[in-house]
Amino acid sequence: MKALFFILLAVMCFIFLAAYDDAEVRVIKHQVSFDHQGNKSEKPIEASLFEVKADSTNTEFYMDVNSVFCGENVCKLDKVRMFWDPLGRYKKYELAENVQLEKGNAEDFATEDYKKLDAILHNEQSGLATLYPAELVSQNRSGNAVDALSGATVSIHKQDTVEGAIWTCYTLWHYANGEITQIIRDISGRQKNVSELTALLTSADLSQQIFAIEQLAKKKEFDDETRSKLLDKSLLNQTLLQTPIIDYLEGLPKQQYQQAVLGLLAQDDNALLVKTLESIQEQNLTSSNEMSLALVELLAKAEDFQISNLILTLLTSYSVLSEDVLINLVAILNDQDFLKARGVYWLLSGYPLPQAEQQVLNSFSQTHAERL
Repeated sequence: MKALFFILLAVMCFIFLAAYDDAEVRVIKHQVSFDHQGNKSEKPIEASLFEVKADSTNTEFYMDVNSVFCGENVCKLDKVRMFWDPLGRYKKYELAENVQLEKGNAEDFATEDYKKLDAILHNEQSGLATLYPAELVSQNRSGNAVDALSGATVSIHKQDTVEGAIWTCYTLWHYANGEITQIIRDISGRQKNVSELTALLTSADLSQQIFAIEQLAKKKEFDDETRSKLLDKSLLNQTLLQTPIIDYLEGLPKQQYQQAVLGLLAQDDNALLVKTLESIQEQNLTSSNEMSLALVELLAKAEDFQISNLILTLLTSYSVLSEDVLINLVAILNDQDFLKARGVYWLLSGYPLPQAEQQVLNSFSQTHAERL
């Protein structure tokens, strides 16, 4: 009797713990709409995306998809469950026990094919990214060669596809790495407050830092404190964070944007300077004397041709340059870099200059007449 009591007690404890564990897991259903490069319909895909929260730090997303958008409508469709982490990064795929993926000629995937498919889906830089569905249809059909590339139009590395299963690889890759990934990132971002996102800026995980910057921009968190954290040198010195930071700055009101990029122009980092100058060019800022003087100061010390060329292009696009700016430009005519000096000469040629500066310009023209 005592033994039976302990057995019943153990069973009840197990049931209680199992129920407790189940209570900890939350599944949230999100109705999503997105496009897929293989989708032949003009309408976006409507699907259910499930968010599974095991606890506050363990979350994943999954969605059930068809294994293939078939180019010639003769492919076997199977359901594949795909998983992503909260940053929208593909994690894995799963098949129901009775499901087998197929290659051409109705041949089942081998064990190594499943492993290779998983590796293909993990490769965010796959050659599949830039292919269009029409390029996957075989132009030289013989037998059931509907899952082959047209060699006349496309070349692709063998590691980017399972032989005989290009449509399956293509379809699943664009699910794993397509628009749904940004949808997942945005869902995760909406669930974090500003303090949680700014805390991620100091993470040792670069992908978490990029995510935080991106989501702070989406939330339009442009206050002084947040801007200051993003413009910290510890972040600016990381090349892979520079583009996300500039994308964030481009969302600022124009006056705040200008002040921020003026700070970036003072940095001693050619990669950052190029990105900043390209951003200024794209934003079509109304020229200000402060900005023009900063550009001329940078031009005077620039040793990189791309940076010099970008600055000259910007200054040329401004309708008016002040006398201070013109005088500082004249000084660059003496630069040892003749290409830079010549660019300055042609820029100055369109402006009336004070007498002393005009004489310097004329002298430059006479000295280098054959090279202008």
